[in-house]
Amino acid sequence: MLRQHLLPFLLGLSLIVFVLVIDVVLQMLDQVLGKGLSAALAVDLFIYNLAWIIALAVPMAVLVSVLMAYGRLAADNEILALKASGISFSRLLIPTLLAATVLALMMVAFNDQVLPESNHRLKNLLVDIGRKSPTLELREQIVNEIKTESGVDDYFMTADRIDQSANTLEQVTIFDSNSSIRKRTTYAAKGEMAFNSEKTDLYLTLFDGVVHEVQTDRVGGFQRVYFDKQIIPLRNVGNELERRFGGMDRSDREMGFKLLNESVSSREAELDSVRFD
Repeated sequence: MLRQHLLPFLLGLSLIVFVLVIDVVLQMLDQVLGKGLSAALAVDLFIYNLAWIIALAVPMAVLVSVLMAYGRLAADNEILALKASGISFSRLLIPTLLAATVLALMMVAFNDQVLPESNHRLKNLLVDIGRKSPTLELREQIVNEIKTESGVDDYFMTADRIDQSANTLEQVTIFDSNSSIRKRTTYAAKGEMAFNSEKTDLYLTLFDGVVHEVQTDRVGGFQRVYFDKQIIPLRNVGNELERRFGGMDRSDREMGFKLLNESVSSREAELDSVRFD
């Protein structure tokens, strides 16, 4: 019975992993080619994705093998012949159930130890890649948040069209609310983006626009300034990839059983303190 399951399981596992890997590779092409990642980083990115692929592929491969194995036995009337020989169907299930139990225990250990850590490292790596070149992470017709490494000066920007290959923008709107007394909104017909030579500061060069500034420290404080060209420096945005291993908050997909229990206990303690207050 186990031999009947082995080949369909391996074939199903290989096919499912292949399909999921192709999807991951296609998504990685933009990150690897568009941001100039090294081969080592591309391999790390692939390995971290491989963990959740295996977690999905193994149960699906088990389903395929069980359907194919017992389906073939039923189609060839072998189950009927075994019953006529005095072998019950429940006895046929015993080897499959034992193998499924062993595989289930292995997957529980995998999902508890390997998968959460891989998901955590994958998230950290994707965040680091996203910080490497903010110009390539901007999306059209949505509000993009540009955060500096200092976390002090943050900007929100929208653009109707973004040419990622040429780093150009059309119909740009930038919201700058870093000052508590001056709220500035900049509109421009088009713009260009470029890093400095050290790859730390991003410069937005805007053309044919207007700046609306509201001054909250005085009544009626408002001014409008038109410009043909304006350069907005975004300091310490950074274009160098800095790897971080840990140090970020973990979601439930990045926690094993131990961390999940600790998270539940801490939340229960917080809830009890609120009820007590």
